[in-house]
Amino acid sequence: MISRFLYFFCLCAASLQLPARTDKRLCCGKIAPTANQNIFKAQSDPRVIYRERINWDYKNFTGTAIEKKPFNITFTRRCPDSWLRFRDSCYFIEKTRMELSDAESSCYEKGATLFTANSLEEFDVVMRSAALNFWSWTGLVQFDTMTQPKWLSYGGVEPTRLKWLVSPYTSASNGRTAASECVAYYNSEVKIASYNYFYPCNLQFGSICERNATLINFSLS
Repeated sequence: MISRFLYFFCLCAASLQLPARTDKRLCCGKIAPTANQNIFKAQSDPRVIYRERINWDYKNFTGTAIEKKPFNITFTRRCPDSWLRFRDSCYFIEKTRMELSDAESSCYEKGATLFTANSLEEFDVVMRSAALNFWSWTGLVQFDTMTQPKWLSYGGVEPTRLKWLVSPYTSASNGRTAASECVAYYNSEVKIASYNYFYPCNLQFGSICERNATLINFSLS
């Protein structure tokens, strides 16, 4: 009787496909396996990734154009050298100071977008690496017709939940005027003294580029 039971048990076990081991440990810049791992393309993938780029000018926010161009990179599970990683995104801390429209173009040339935080945790972690005791563009703007700031890229945490210079938050109390429509973050070495604030979009600040497939409206050719 026991032998028959063991025989039946072995047959059942052999017919099962046990799931592969998932190792959550991180090493050498690799992303731990996740359910969204398939959004990254293998380095040998010959296909070109495209996105629809919104070209905007701080001098004329009402004029936008849609242009489809190829990225010159392929998404992989590894961040490029000199890029930082947080979860499924890679970040480039741009120390060269430039106005916001140039910062957006610079990120695009790197196959990325200006930083868009999807959570307060992501914002805090990434901004700790921004230029210290200086300002960096956040990818937040508030146009003439908008009542609240908005991320230039898709998605993003509710901007009013971020740490602003003046609290409780209103756009006017945090510098928003017809001449100051872009948000920069001052990264103080004393964390409690860091803040977001509106500035003229043509000021020369640092910036952060983010490479994250969930933020890019792309198609494969």
